[in-house]
Amino acid sequence: MNKAIVMGRLTRDPEIVQTKSGKAICKFSIAVSDKYDKQKTYFFNCVAWEKTGQIIGQHFNKGKQIIVDGSLHQDTWQDQNGQKKSAVTINVDTFSFTADGPQQTQNNYPGANQQTSFQPQTTQQTGRNPYQQPPGNVQFSDPTPDEVPF
Repeated sequence: MNKAIVMGRLTRDPEIVQTKSGKAICKFSIAVSDKYDKQKTYFFNCVAWEKTGQIIGQHFNKGKQIIVDGSLHQDTWQDQNGQKKSAVTINVDTFSFTADGPQQTQNNYPGANQQTSFQPQTTQQTGRNPYQQPPGNVQFSDPTPDEVPF
């Protein structure tokens, strides 16, 4: 299994480039503090493709925290002196905003301003009333906006 989930801060602004076939690639690096030794920091180069990369490029910049989920890829090459070199890169499949993400500034990433609605199934579909009180003396009331956790 090749899986990497890392949370860190961008060390530079993301760079978006295009392949010859027109696909967008977002290149960036993140710094991650060691869990046990806060004096140690690890640096990871990351690559995100197409829409994922475009969104990262639009909404993240140097210093912003991000969670990336992807796979590890090792490149090997020879330098000008004939020395073998290698580097490990995280190929980002998905990512997550954290507390310092765009929700504190603006919600203009895809789907942020879309409203979703929930339609309960009707009595004909389920054979029961979705709003029916449970048996016993239990009483439920609608939550106030302050009680909703999201």
